[in-house]
Amino acid sequence: AGDGAVRAFVATDQPDLDERPLLHQMNLRLQKEPITDVWQTFLRRVVLRGRYNQLYLNLLDSVAFPSMPGIAHKSALSQAEVRELIATARAYGVEVFPAVSAPGNASWMIRAHKGLASSGGGEQLCPRNPEVPERLERAYTDLLHLFDHPRRVHIGHDEARWRPDRVAGDERDPFCAGVPPRVLFEESLQWHIDFFHRQDAEPVAWVDMLVNAWNGGNDVWRARRALDPESVILASWAQVGDNAQVLLDEGFRVQRIHTGYHDWRRTDLVALKDRISGEGLGLFYPFPWAAFGHPAGQRPVWYHWSRVLLAGATAWRTDLAEASIAATLHHAADLPAYQPNRRHHDRGLRPVVAMGGTGSFEGRATVRAGGAPLTFGSLPPTPAVTLHTAVMLDRAAEQRLHSQYTDPRFGPPVLMMRVTYADGEIVEAGLRYGLETYRYGPSRTVASLWNAAGVDVGDGRRMWEWTWTNPRPDAPIEDLSVLTQIEGAVGLIGF
Repeated sequence: AGDGAVRAFVATDQPDLDERPLLHQMNLRLQKEPITDVWQTFLRRVVLRGRYNQLYLNLLDSVAFPSMPGIAHKSALSQAEVRELIATARAYGVEVFPAVSAPGNASWMIRAHKGLASSGGGEQLCPRNPEVPERLERAYTDLLHLFDHPRRVHIGHDEARWRPDRVAGDERDPFCAGVPPRVLFEESLQWHIDFFHRQDAEPVAWVDMLVNAWNGGNDVWRARRALDPESVILASWAQVGDNAQVLLDEGFRVQRIHTGYHDWRRTDLVALKDRISGEGLGLFYPFPWAAFGHPAGQRPVWYHWSRVLLAGATAWRTDLAEASIAATLHHAADLPAYQPNRRHHDRGLRPVVAMGGTGSFEGRATVRAGGAPLTFGSLPPTPAVTLHTAVMLDRAAEQRLHSQYTDPRFGPPVLMMRVTYADGEIVEAGLRYGLETYRYGPSRTVASLWNAAGVDVGDGRRMWEWTWTNPRPDAPIEDLSVLTQIEGAVGLIGF
């Protein structure tokens, strides 16, 4: 201060929580770019800004296992690279723990050792196969050494569904067939708890298999009764049949690591904060901004995005690092990862203007490369504009896009929306193939990333919804037009 006096204040989070875990699954099998520097940016701009102080890294088969060299895929990180990531996080005061996926979601092990899979279960390990504990112990020992013998390990145990009795003959699992799923789950969970206790590491397990009327239905949830509540921390990842109050009353320690599937129902944090062991987030993509690149599984990306909006938007836009929350929200509204998967019942979340004004798709206009732009005329001041689009490519154009741009983020726009304001300013926004727009084809040919994005227009054809956030929401628009940008492409606009 100018008068020489010292000014001081104390800032605290509210609600205050001692443990703020982030579980981050790092499946780099489809990652095409080096991730070390990018991950450190993610750490600074997302993890720290989100006030996370614990980080569970689930590396799956994206790390080299010295004792089992066949597990890691060709894009996996070396031990040295992982140590660099861990050291960076610890330098910022974040405690780092390993996380594993077993006995369900265990493709990281099964890809290299198919004989460990339980028949009929897809990605399920059979706990009674004598090779399973032996190979898991070797992999886990490598992880514990890599993470410098951490005090805690997330042991997975979600979505463990054995179905060996559905397979007959020689392909039937000889170890797990005929064994009740509850027994298999209980044996696997107890083996993991005992193993990590011997390593002085506290195990954390997902809770869904231990809750009745959720994945633990059909008696599997009763495995909870055989557990010592002090032996394991239970991690809740949604509120489907999951009543944390019941688990807490039974003496279990509970961390809520929400995956986003039902996160909007989380309204009781203040009431539970003095009883739960932590509150945080589970993220199942290498980076939020990479989620649109390749098919993202059966769950649309939008489930995960609102969890990291305020903390993560600046990882996309470095110019927003010092911006206010209001500016961050405004500029983040048109990030590509939001648009493809925004479900139609979410349209009320922010105002949009549908081209043509009817919202129906009885008519479709086309625009060709080199042809005149498709013009929609003037619009009153509006905060956003929604287009329903699709693209038809000839073979040469499609091959050119796929061969030159394996990641749609770096491809050229196939359509360009041009906005001319009443005062003469022109703003353009490009739509890239596979990101903001996609082919006008049968639904079954479309990557799962777009499952929730399309609008059926008949004959199994779909058009794709894309919303552009107007940087000048108070300015009248004199003209809005769409142009096709590449040879061999025909753009379609629904109205």
